[in-house]
Amino acid sequence: MPRKKTARRVASKKPISLPQVAPPAATGNAGPQFEAKVGAFYLLSLLSGSEPRGLPGATIRTIEFQQRGSGRPLDDVIVYGTNADGSDAVLEIQAKRTLTFTASDTEFADIVLRMWEAAQKPEFETIRYELAVAIARTTTRVDHACQEVLHWARQLPDGATYVKHIKRKKFASDGMRDFVDVFRANLATASAPTDDETVWRLLRRFQILVFDFESPGSDYEHRARERARLVLATEQAKRALDLWPVLIGHAGACARAGGALDRPAIVTSLKTQHGFRFDRRPDLRTVEVRLSEAANLALDELKDEVRGSGLPVRNWSIARTRPLSCSACCTLWARPASASPRF
Repeated sequence: MPRKKTARRVASKKPISLPQVAPPAATGNAGPQFEAKVGAFYLLSLLSGSEPRGLPGATIRTIEFQQRGSGRPLDDVIVYGTNADGSDAVLEIQAKRTLTFTASDTEFADIVLRMWEAAQKPEFETIRYELAVAIARTTTRVDHACQEVLHWARQLPDGATYVKHIKRKKFASDGMRDFVDVFRANLATASAPTDDETVWRLLRRFQILVFDFESPGSDYEHRARERARLVLATEQAKRALDLWPVLIGHAGACARAGGALDRPAIVTSLKTQHGFRFDRRPDLRTVEVRLSEAANLALDELKDEVRGSGLPVRNWSIARTRPLSCSACCTLWARPASASPRF
């Protein structure tokens, strides 16, 4: 009986296509995780009674999450605070892992649209109303151009002076001019006025807040854990590593519900669910201000030389701006003004 011939399989020459795997940051989870960490960072300020980043001198009353439906254009994290003089303060934050702040950045165009919506609110001109975007990573453009543009907007008195400074060659950089041009173009796309005064008025309320929680050895992660240690009762300081992720979870859960938290609410929840105990530390900001004023007055009384020994001006200026530490004494370093000092 003849044997049947079996067909030989010929290996396909086509390369096998492996399933494409997207990086975790592109799968949609990194955005909410970053937003929750930003929210948790402000919850730490709420627990400690310290000033919130973006509202210097204020203290937090309430933090809200995902409030677009309640009329907050930059809606991811909203901080309601009280200024040192007792007046109201608001900080609206939109959390974006990355922004390039360029003409092709559609997410930045959306941020500018939201800023214009916020500027239409009556309280925008009557209270301290700040707008911010939180990003996970900074760039040279952000540090050297965008942040400088925002700094100038706060230091100059009006739109005309501001734009005059920006347009001056070799005074402002091309990167700064490009950022202002992109911002102005995005205002036009949002059907908003693009005059110099409007551009200046919005930029001086805008902040770019970098929260780098992702880099190996992240300073922000370390700072958050240290702050967690300080807000806990002394005997629970070792639980700081537990508190930080718990706060991230609380911020994420509150955001999913579009909720709000004040200090009594978050303290009660953390006590009953996790057994955390907290110390309420005194607000020492007024003391720090007075100490700084006293230090400046003392420095004004001193001359720039002591018995012919000159005090370096550069180190002198650093001494004025460096925060005071709890040292027992102050040391002044000096060197002779000439090779043959006088005594």
